[in-house]
Amino acid sequence: MPTARVRKHSADLDARSRIVLESARLFASVGYRRATLRDIALACGIQAASIFHYFASKEDILHEVMETTIRHMLRRQERALAGAGGTAERRRGLVEAEIMSFASRSAEEWPEVLVHEWRQLPPARQAGLLALRAGYEARWIEVLAAAQREGLVAAEPKITRRLLNGAFAWAPYWFREERGLRAEGIVEQVMQLIVQRHRVA
Repeated sequence: MPTARVRKHSADLDARSRIVLESARLFASVGYRRATLRDIALACGIQAASIFHYFASKEDILHEVMETTIRHMLRRQERALAGAGGTAERRRGLVEAEIMSFASRSAEEWPEVLVHEWRQLPPARQAGLLALRAGYEARWIEVLAAAQREGLVAAEPKITRRLLNGAFAWAPYWFREERGLRAEGIVEQVMQLIVQRHRVA
């Protein structure tokens, strides 16, 4: 079920943006294949035929959800790096930005859809999204490589990144603030896992 924050945000959106938001919510909760255009229309309070004024197909909506998510995650990542000093702060900033993307349930970010519905898009439609994602991943590798050189991380950067990304991808399924969890606390736990306690000789 959507949070009150997402419901309020949906009420304030224009029709196209509301379709994207409600579609993202449905794709995340029941899956892309099970969510129908009728379900999306019902969630938006419009007729199903009205969707075609904005999108040619459900696949087009999925693409928009994914592109919106990647671009928002890129902006969040850029803000984290812009406010960081040395490599240690940059590494922490990346961890915090990604955890917040997966755990905060922002109305503009649905990374669980990005991760788990990726194969629903044909390769031709994945290409542009892959180019955007490449820039996002390149920043991670750059920072982790610098951290390894400085003795802050012992593991190989690409392996570290893949392990972290795989772990973060499941955060929407177990992270619940009402269970006493806080995103800030998760950041601290992750840093405990990846910080190199002794500098590499």
